[in-house]
Amino acid sequence: MSKTSLFLCFILLAGMILTACSPSKKGKNNVANSSEEVHLIEGSTVKEISSTESKPKESSAEISGEESTEKQEETEPSAAELSMNDLEIQTFLKEFGEKFVNYKSIDERNGAVKGLLTEDCAKENGMTVKVNADFTAQGEVLQIYRPFEDDKSQSYIIVGKERSSAGEQGILLTVSLREENAALRISKLTVHYVKQAY
Repeated sequence: MSKTSLFLCFILLAGMILTACSPSKKGKNNVANSSEEVHLIEGSTVKEISSTESKPKESSAEISGEESTEKQEETEPSAAELSMNDLEIQTFLKEFGEKFVNYKSIDERNGAVKGLLTEDCAKENGMTVKVNADFTAQGEVLQIYRPFEDDKSQSYIIVGKERSSAGEQGILLTVSLREENAALRISKLTVHYVKQAY
């Protein structure tokens, strides 16, 4: 593993250890089918979605206990929770991350992601301003995390890698989601670049 990968893993592991002290209220999570693998961490629980996985078989006692817990959770939905399911949110975040790290100019990138942001978030992050900077970059989204299970602001962390004229560097996009006119939008965006010191 490269030093950058180890550094990112260390940061994520430290975050998981710090959040593992909080009690988990969720039962086992169902696993959906998908064409690509995306990781989503809620608290200390990791959800992996891939096309080859399916829900493991459980005894009828476990199923009935989980069903009653799930029914109780379903009857108490939070007003701040999104109506989108995890797979739709992951797809949205992966699309946003891919557009953010692959561009031929800053203006092209800003134009590509501006439609995925709320109007206030786009203004706050300078996405509405022309900068005429012809920097290019290619990158990829490595993982998507939800650091806090009980987070009512719907915060997520997108971990990626970006290659540009400055070299290869890690990128962490911290986003908060909001539903606006029945469409998912990013209401808060913070960009962190992680560069190897030597």
